[in-house]
Amino acid sequence: MKKLQTAKSQFLSDRQLYISIMFFIGLLTFSALVFLMGGNGNVGGLSKAEAAQKSLTGEWTAQINSKKPSEIHLTMQRRSSKNGFNSMGISFPLSELQGLSPETISSAKTDVNFRIIREAGTFEFEGYFREGRGAGFWKLTPNPNFISAMRSRGYDNISEEKLYMAAIGNLTIKLIEELKSAGYERLSLDDLVEAAIFDVTPEFIRAWRSSEFKNIPFKQLLELGMHEVRPEFIAEMKAAGFENLSLQELIEARMFDVDRKFVSDVQALGFTRLPFRSVVEMRMHDVTPEFIGAWRSAGFQELSLENLIELGTHEVTPEYLNQIKAEGFPQISPRQATELKIHDIDRDYIRRARAKFPNVTLHELVDLRIHDIIK
Repeated sequence: MKKLQTAKSQFLSDRQLYISIMFFIGLLTFSALVFLMGGNGNVGGLSKAEAAQKSLTGEWTAQINSKKPSEIHLTMQRRSSKNGFNSMGISFPLSELQGLSPETISSAKTDVNFRIIREAGTFEFEGYFREGRGAGFWKLTPNPNFISAMRSRGYDNISEEKLYMAAIGNLTIKLIEELKSAGYERLSLDDLVEAAIFDVTPEFIRAWRSSEFKNIPFKQLLELGMHEVRPEFIAEMKAAGFENLSLQELIEARMFDVDRKFVSDVQALGFTRLPFRSVVEMRMHDVTPEFIGAWRSAGFQELSLENLIELGTHEVTPEYLNQIKAEGFPQISPRQATELKIHDIDRDYIRRARAKFPNVTLHELVDLRIHDIIK
């Protein structure tokens, strides 16, 4: 009898068996759902935080920065299921590339292995360099301590793309804490990465707060950093004759390389009262002192600033005007040349039009183009 009881104790009762089967089925169902979930923190059976800790890979090309020989310009390429193919170029000081020397970069073809260590993770590169140019493959191994520190600050489930950008931009926990101390809390991860990339540091913020601009929104600080606009630029613009420029105008000036020398060179050509907006438009459309000089040498001494900007906007040069003259229109004006250029009429089109309409006029050329009569 004892043996029987002992034997029975080794088996489950009917009720216990039913509960166990249902539990097992539930566990399988839950596991399948977790695997199939594409959002809400899960990717392919792994949480985003876990997925982010996998190594990321891609290709790279590089060359010495021609303006700063102490820097190397790397183009990082990667493919992802979410964003497809993307490419990003960024310059690094040579001192940050561990295992790579200037001699190796400039030598004959040489195999290389080097690394860039960031708080978010470590990039490892393999490939080759030959005479200042290189190419190969890279791998990013995320730093779990960084991921943990970010999670404790509310940045959970960091995607692969965001982690990659944090490593590229050299985002650090120290910078996050410093921005918080400066009054910029609850920033998005994108904001933090951009702050790291564009050097929006506490020093940068203090410099602007000591200027006439005190409480600058963070997004505008990022713009200032992106275009390397520092408070000293205010004084340069004032010296060029532009008082009381807004932050957005200062950004535009830097974007289009408006500086004191450019303004002085244009003023020396007789344009003494230059509105700021006109100067920006001149820079946007390459209306340089050389461009103005070329038109004056072609016999157009009296072109106004507005005329020159219109010519620059449509890339009308004295060479283009002379080509039209050579096709039998000796009296063509810069304004007429602009109209022809807008409609993409060149010497080849004029010759094809003349083959059908020997006495075609400038106005008729435009009509022919508009109505697509000449093929």
